[in-house]
Amino acid sequence: MKKIKLKNLFILTALFIGALNSFSQTSIDIVRASNYYSKASGYYRSSNYSSSLSSLKEAEANLKGKTNRDLEYLKIMTNYKLKHFAESYKLLQEYFEIGYKDRTAYFKNVETYDELTGINYEESLTSIFVELEDKYSVVSNTSSTDIISSIVARIKENKIPLKKFIETTTDTYESVYVFKYRTKKFRQGYGGYEYGNWQSLNISLEGEVSKDRIRYEGGYRVFVTVKFVETGKTITTSSYRYTHKYSNTKISGTASIKGSGYQISTSYGIKDTSFENGFNDYAIRALRNYDYCSEKSEEYSIYFTETEQLILEQEGNLEKLRKALGEANLL
Repeated sequence: MKKIKLKNLFILTALFIGALNSFSQTSIDIVRASNYYSKASGYYRSSNYSSSLSSLKEAEANLKGKTNRDLEYLKIMTNYKLKHFAESYKLLQEYFEIGYKDRTAYFKNVETYDELTGINYEESLTSIFVELEDKYSVVSNTSSTDIISSIVARIKENKIPLKKFIETTTDTYESVYVFKYRTKKFRQGYGGYEYGNWQSLNISLEGEVSKDRIRYEGGYRVFVTVKFVETGKTITTSSYRYTHKYSNTKISGTASIKGSGYQISTSYGIKDTSFENGFNDYAIRALRNYDYCSEKSEEYSIYFTETEQLILEQEGNLEKLRKALGEANLL
């Protein structure tokens, strides 16, 4: 009976020692943790905060329950830079209230962040304490769902409809100038040419969103497309932006002339010639470069409040807003 008890005691002792060894910290662990801390420090100094935080987690894992002020300072600051205000504030409280005397481990062969920069951890953290506390309060006591719903509602209310843009734009572009022409006829027995009066071809938009395949009189046939579009809809943590645009008028077919000769205005870069054989490629190319092919656009922005920006900076909230705007056909 005694032998069985002794055997069981031996097994339990072995298991206990094995468990202690599995969680105990070795010199190799310290070296590995030191290496990860050094990487984290470098990443932080180059503003690569995500990589810094990842390396700090690896360093912490290798310290196996222990830590130190150098590691905790960088953890606080990387979370702060990444806008993780709740986590950063929790760590900051622990830094000043709990301390790490009972579980401090020191890195080997590493210049710590304060040695590299000459910074004083306590002074640095004190300088951001009130700001971080305020941001933590906002993040903790504000519903992200309510904020997102409020932003979507405000954008719906304040967004300028495309129809309104068309109404204001067609004051200027009511007649879109195509080109200027006049008849040209050789004066038999007198030499030279006899010219008719200058005339213009234009498109009357009449406030329409889209107009295409427009046919003209006088032997000319010009196929064009005129469109008003809404484009450039983007969302950031600070604003919602969109653009109303009067698109280029494009020649999508051909233009031709029959019968007596015509002259196109030389101010449009087209040579003084009759076009009995059709409207040549040179003329088509020249027409593309002038006013009737121009575009007009207006960019609009709806800006967010400081509280809204703070909430949208928290992980996942910007994507939630993006999804809500998409469902409302605003993005």
